[in-house]
Formats: sequence, structure tokens, C-alpha cells
Amino acid sequence: MSLVASSEMKVSASRCFYTGFANSRDLGVDATHNPEFTICEFYEVGAHFEDLISKTERILQQMAVMVQDLKATELTSLSPPDIDFSSPFQRLPFIPTIESSINRSLPDLSSPTAQTELLSLFSELHITPPPNPTVPRLLDTLSELYIEPLCTVPTFITHHPEPLSPLSKSYLDPTTNQLVSARVELFIRGREYVNAYEEENSPFEQRRKFEQQLQYQQGKVEAGVSVDESYIEALEWGMPPTGGWGCGVDRLVMLFSGARRIADVLPFGTLRNVVAIAGNGRKGA
Repeated sequence: MSLVASSEMKVSASRCFYTGFANSRDLGVDATHNPEFTICEFYEVGAHFEDLISKTERILQQMAVMVQDLKATELTSLSPPDIDFSSPFQRLPFIPTIESSINRSLPDLSSPTAQTELLSLFSELHITPPPNPTVPRLLDTLSELYIEPLCTVPTFITHHPEPLSPLSKSYLDPTTNQLVSARVELFIRGREYVNAYEEENSPFEQRRKFEQQLQYQQGKVEAGVSVDESYIEALEWGMPPTGGWGCGVDRLVMLFSGARRIADVLPFGTLRNVVAIAGNGRKGA
């Protein structure tokens, strides 16, 4: 993945900073995905889980009001969806929501046998496992089947199992007795818009999580990929408690403009368009 910062603005002294990125990732192309896309991120010192949730609600609410004003005065062609953005947004805790849907308990996801037990659960439920069925991939599949379809109104998915969030702080959830992350994802009509969490700032915990992540990616280990020592070293110098937040800008524009395809809102069109334009330019040179 390559990241090119397009802008950065420090806000409220050193407490918070914002970044805008043009991203390039090895992704497929469909109505809501493009290999090149735009995200907006902020990191705020001292921001915790509830802060990230309340900021997300306020941002979406203010944007909805602004779009309605634009539709009434200037951009009359806008077709924003009829969505209720009033607080509080619905919340669905990851593990309890799945367990309620399948009427079964998930295994101890930090156990060495978690993958085997999850595969047995997939067999019981007659679900086809994903390719390379690691614990994170199996959990992602369960989320796609049993949580995301419930997110028609603005909904926060919370308390993700630790294996899904290696850069997030985690803790033992007393409700499920599982290790979960201080992370939240915003879904609207089954589509993800925001990913936010309390950043892991312990170098010891971050090393453990990186090592756990590599256990799920044996191909990378065989290719010589190892723990990111430079990141661990940076944490050893000290990082305050920090909340991180990221939002897909293109999808957000789709949501508030009523566009059905991401290609309709990309500032430079799809990758195919860019290549075609570059080719025409060379011919005319």
C-alpha cells in the first residue's frame, strides 16, 4: 500500500491533527471499491472510545444538514438518502450480536484451537469458509453474514475481537470474557464508512499483537516479513493515549449525493480513465 499525503493541518495546539490521503491498494473494482480512493483521518491525544463515537455522530449530522441546505438552494440535482442521523446511533457489539444470531457461543478466540473450533462452527452452520481461513478471515465472514445486514440505519459495530484490530488497544470484556478492542466501525445500509479506535501505545502489547498477526500470515513470514521494529521503537520513545479516526471520502460523497457507483464521484475517474487520458496525452505530444 502506498500513501501520499495531500494535506495536513494541526488543530488545537498539539492535541489533534488531520490528514488527507490519496490511497492506492491492491483491491478489486466494483460499485463501491476502486484501487485508488481518498480517506480523511484524524488523531487526537486523549480521545477515547466514546469521544470517537460522539465526534462521528456530530460530523455525519452536520454534513446531512449542509447537504439538505445545498439541495434546497444550489445543488438541486443532489439525491441524498432519507436517513435519520439523530443521536444516538444504533450500536451492535460484535460477539454478542453473532452469538444471538446463530444461537451458539463463539470459542475462546485467543485460544490456540480457535481456528479449528471456528471451522467446526462453520461446518455446523453450513457456511463455506473463506480462502485461507485464518481466525480474522473467519470472523470477518461471520460479521458480513450476521452483523452488517443489520446495519440499515447508522450503526456502530463495537467490541471487535482482538485478532481483527492489531493496532488498537484491547481489554477483557466482562460480558463475553473475550479479548476485544476499543474499536468502532460505522455502517450505514450495510456499507462501512468509518473505522476508529484507541491506538495501542504500549510497545510490549504492540509487539505481541504484531507477532500474533504474523501467525495468521505464514506466507509473509516465509517471504521474510517480520515485526515492524521501527514502529515498536517509536512507541518505546513514548506515545500518549490517542484516538484515531478514518473515513472513506469517496463513499461519503456517494452517500450524500445519491451516487450508485464510486466511479461517479472519483475526482480523476477510475484507474482505467486515468490510463486512457495519459495514453491520449502521449499520442498528442
